[in-house]
Amino acid sequence: MPYRYERGALRPWVYYCLFGLLSVSGLRLGEACNLELPDVDLDAGVLTIRGAKFGKTRLVPVHASTRAVLAEYIRRRARHWGQRPVSAHLFVSSWGNRLDSGDVHRTFYAVCRQIGLRGASDSHGPRLHDLRQHAGSRIMPGSAWEMALRCL
Repeated sequence: MPYRYERGALRPWVYYCLFGLLSVSGLRLGEACNLELPDVDLDAGVLTIRGAKFGKTRLVPVHASTRAVLAEYIRRRARHWGQRPVSAHLFVSSWGNRLDSGDVHRTFYAVCRQIGLRGASDSHGPRLHDLRQHAGSRIMPGSAWEMALRCL
């Protein structure tokens, strides 16, 4: 994923981690974009989703491999931003703000075209929400507590 300026050097990692997290967790795009650093407990392997559907809070367990990728992303994020001001959101733009959902969709479509899942002029093809729908068939059924126990 090309970038023009040094401030965009983290951009490939942002989208690698965001799209990966969406595909393995079943999170909604808004939930993932609203994640803040304190919501990510890598030791326990749990994401705290605040303001989910109907304003509820829920816990989402994540696999050890997902925790490892998120830990690496957080290290790179901290190194990239250093002492400069940046949003507390986990996934941030090249300007250090929360990601805009329109930019996320455009980036997803561009990546789909780049890897051949969409033609240059196609208006139909994979959508971000398809990651959520497909993740549901891979996530184990049962309560969040049962899933957390199975992941330990």
